[in-house]
This record gives sequence, C-alpha cells and structure tokens, in this order.
Amino acid sequence: MPEAIAFGAPRAEEMTRVAAAGAGGLITGVVEGVVVKMAPELGAAQPIFTWGALLCPEP
Repeated sequence: MPEAIAFGAPRAEEMTRVAAAGAGGLITGVVEGVVVKMAPELGAAQPIFTWGALLCPEP
C-alpha cells in the first residue's frame, strides 16, 4: 500500500522570509532602474553608473 503524501501549510517564519525576499528584490529593482534612468544626466560618469548598476551582483 503506497504511503500518503501530505503538505503542511507554510509557517509564519517561512511567509515572512518570502515577503522579505520579495520586498528586497523589489527595492533593488526600483533603485537599479532609477540609477540607469538618471545615468544619461551624469555626463562622463554615465558608463560607470549604467554598467555598474546592471552588472553589480545582488547581495
């Protein structure tokens, strides 16, 4: 007879971790978008900010 498989509801700690990761990703994306959008106004520093923001690994 096969064993039954059960899935439990996520705990509060797991939900908090997922929400925090989602919020962190959203904030990182917004900041990166603002930096890339503002980069053309920075003149000679434009390549540094544009490529730096796009290539910088997220923590």
